[in-house]
Amino acid sequence: MSITFRSSVIRTLLADVRARAPQEACGLLGAAGGDVCLVLPLTNALASPDRFRLDPREQFDSARLLRARGLDLVAIYHSHPHTDAVPSLEDRELARGVPHLQMIVSLVDPEPRLRLFEPEYRGERPLVVV
Repeated sequence: MSITFRSSVIRTLLADVRARAPQEACGLLGAAGGDVCLVLPLTNALASPDRFRLDPREQFDSARLLRARGLDLVAIYHSHPHTDAVPSLEDRELARGVPHLQMIVSLVDPEPRLRLFEPEYRGERPLVVV
């Protein structure tokens, strides 16, 4: 399935990760028919600058919200405030068996870098913004 991002979604996503720096931000992205239209910031349960865990209760509540709105959970995002948008070994471990796309947002340079990866980081997808 083709995935596109509204520019407003990218702005919301970047605002979230910038606001939570120097801690890693994390959350979920919802889509309708491949059009990513909703950013759901979640608490980083680890409150760490170099690791993240989605808050389990918020993750459950967000899944219910997505279903209620008729949206699909298409991606999990997190930030790398101090490193490039390259999945760490821990990122790869956490993604094992997860069927959703993974997005990493790096804040290491003045211009943020967003990268979208196939489930389990099996490859990179182009980031299409409309």
